Amino acid sequence: MAEKEFGLEVNRRESRPRSKRLRELGGGSTGGGSTVVQVANGTQKGDGHTHDNKAVLDMLDADDQSYVYLRQQGAGGGQTPQLEKAKAGYADEAGVAKDLTADSPVRKQFLSRVHEDSAEALIRLLAGLEVGAYEPGTEGGAIDANGRAEVLSAVVRQLLRSARFRDGIGGEGWQLWIDEEELSNLTIDRLTVRRVMTVFELLVDKIRSVGGQLVVSAANGKIKTVEEADDRYVISFETENTFMPHDLMRCQTFTGGELKSYWVEVARATIDGNSIEVAKSEFEGTVPAEGDECVLMGNTTNAKRQNLILISATEDGEPRIDVMDGVRAKHFSGCLRARLGNLDGISDSWFGADHQPHGNGLYSDNAYLRGTFVLETGENVKTAFEIMEGKIASAVSALRQDIVQDEGYLSNPCFDEGLSKWVTENEAVFWLAGNRWIWANRNVLTKKGAGASVTMDDGRVVVRIRNKYIRQPNSNLRSIPTMTTNSRGNKEAKPVYLSFLYRCAEAGTLGVRFEDVDKTGFEAFDSLDVEEPLTVTNGYQRYNCSGLWNGTGDFKLSFTGDIYVYMLVLSTDKIESLTNEYRTLFEQSEKLVKIAAENFDEGGHVLATSGIMVKGTGTGIYAQGPDGKLALIGVGVEEGDGEGGTRTVIKLTADHMQLEGLVTANQNFKIKEDGSIEARNGTFDGYLRTRMKTVAESDAAAVSVNGTTAYRPGNDLNLCVTGTWIVLPSNADYIGSRVILWNGATPPYTRSTLIGSSSRVTHENGGSIMGLSARVEEADLTEWNDPTWIEWLNGLMELIGVPQDQYDPQTGTTTRTCGWCIIGFSAVYFAYGT
Repeated sequence: MAEKEFGLEVNRRESRPRSKRLRELGGGSTGGGSTVVQVANGTQKGDGHTHDNKAVLDMLDADDQSYVYLRQQGAGGGQTPQLEKAKAGYADEAGVAKDLTADSPVRKQFLSRVHEDSAEALIRLLAGLEVGAYEPGTEGGAIDANGRAEVLSAVVRQLLRSARFRDGIGGEGWQLWIDEEELSNLTIDRLTVRRVMTVFELLVDKIRSVGGQLVVSAANGKIKTVEEADDRYVISFETENTFMPHDLMRCQTFTGGELKSYWVEVARATIDGNSIEVAKSEFEGTVPAEGDECVLMGNTTNAKRQNLILISATEDGEPRIDVMDGVRAKHFSGCLRARLGNLDGISDSWFGADHQPHGNGLYSDNAYLRGTFVLETGENVKTAFEIMEGKIASAVSALRQDIVQDEGYLSNPCFDEGLSKWVTENEAVFWLAGNRWIWANRNVLTKKGAGASVTMDDGRVVVRIRNKYIRQPNSNLRSIPTMTTNSRGNKEAKPVYLSFLYRCAEAGTLGVRFEDVDKTGFEAFDSLDVEEPLTVTNGYQRYNCSGLWNGTGDFKLSFTGDIYVYMLVLSTDKIESLTNEYRTLFEQSEKLVKIAAENFDEGGHVLATSGIMVKGTGTGIYAQGPDGKLALIGVGVEEGDGEGGTRTVIKLTADHMQLEGLVTANQNFKIKEDGSIEARNGTFDGYLRTRMKTVAESDAAAVSVNGTTAYRPGNDLNLCVTGTWIVLPSNADYIGSRVILWNGATPPYTRSTLIGSSSRVTHENGGSIMGLSARVEEADLTEWNDPTWIEWLNGLMELIGVPQDQYDPQTGTTTRTCGWCIIGFSAVYFAYGT
């Protein structure tokens, strides 16, 4: 029997009644003995059957609603048909349709027009006739009694899956299906491809647990071989070499209880580029070996290979992601650019000792964040900055207040404290309903009328006056000028000048005056009283007026229209009141905060300016005059000298620096309050000059020595001592000091003038002056005695203070004092004695 191949194809079609199919035909005829069906004018002819097996189907009878019968020729050739139950209809007996065998009389009647080979395969599959696995040369496939099936081929239209299936990383089973977008999907646990896999788009989702650190850098590799060559190792990797010269290659593993670690610089790559060479001296206590996994961690010359990312997932409880840049040596000092995760261990001088980074968070050189950020207090960052800016604005206002008040007599002239110190009246209309107030938004519904109030206008704090006034009682004035008395005994009023900025929104009449002025005891005068119409202005303009004032009465400013008034200056100094304009500036950006106060003359020229400037690299306080000269005190951070790091600096710039109090530098250099300097060492270029003073000019103190007036030097140790006795101090503070004494007597000399013009130097405690013996004969050398006084007529003498201990036998103590030793002299008439 020839081998047959069977194929099974399952089609999904929408079911349609035969009558519908017939109507679609619209008439026609079929060949092969098929019944002709014609449909015309709604009339159907024939029984509607169009297939070749009509003769077989005519044998079927369904009179009984429970079974299917076969109608056959009557027994013995009789005319009466004989009905026999079809065996396929024995539903009450059949477990499976096993009577659909090749010799079953029902088989051909049961089948419609289906290809016999395909029908054979389907029948064998459904009936389970062949038990066991599919064998080559057998016909078709089989389903055994345990549900195992084998078929030659199958077409599945929609879905094929395991008995249990759940999608996702934590699911189970397998499934092959077509989704809503007509795309095929396959979910399995493991896929092995032995030959070739062609993928047009590949998306890999991988879940991995990493113990230790994961390094993301530009090069890595697992060592395949290591060869020694003189003073170097030649290393090749299992994959293509990605290391370059001057790369810093690191390996660190912990296996079998042993830690292996090395961090070495790559000397060069081999000619073929597949290996690298590393000097043996780079390895300390360890050597490279097969299987070492190495990664790139920096480069000594190439900045583009000095960056990496460290992902730590260790058991120390400090998970983090570090972004490193600038790794040019075998350490990470100064290379951390950002860290996300646990911040413990980071130390940064930008933050105070009590506010170092800690806990979980973000540490970075820069951060660009969007959205809403909530602080520990519950405030968001926007609210916090609004509060901060309010504080800065208050500081600026206070600065402006100080400047204006220093030049005037009015209190709160800038209205930064509202209407404090001022008196006014406000009118309001209350809306009533049935003699009751109308409440809206928790307030009484009113319409403001005439009055004065403090408001913001064009970025300024101003007072708005609408057909009313503001008045400052005399008791609230900041100060009152002092009046002078004339020759007639009467006081005289002083001229005062008023200056302010204003914007007129509605024209009206301005009034400035002092009310309830007491002129008792004053020379007759007309007190300041101004009325002047003002028109509408586009912006702020300056107003000036003047008059006499005796320091009594209340100051009052009124306006019949609508006006905004800013920065009142009432002063007896016309220059300050009329020509000076004070302006405060506040500038803020992401790189700069600047607060400045500027003083202009009436021509708009800057008379002086000062301020505070804060940048990311430093902070400075400065002042500048009209000539452009600048005084600056600044602190900042700048690049180091060739070290690659930074250094903190303090800069002082001025024409004249005046330091008050003690000035020290690491306790090695001091400028004392008396002007003296102490230093460990000194190197001077050029010459060093000391000032010579006469005894009268110096700070030497007069003392009595044997009834003669002498002088004891203080800090001035270079003296002109013509005809003067000098007493050298014994205080230990003078040890190491040099004393220069110049006797400036001039010739011609006589015996009398020699004695009369000579100077004498002696010791404070009566001790000897070392360095010159009073007895110089050889026989007297065993009894050497230094002189207690030296006298000379003309010339120069230099002495130095030396340590000298004084023992007190009564107390048994030793006191350190200063002795004196002569180190040089050039003199006329030189005498000495004891």
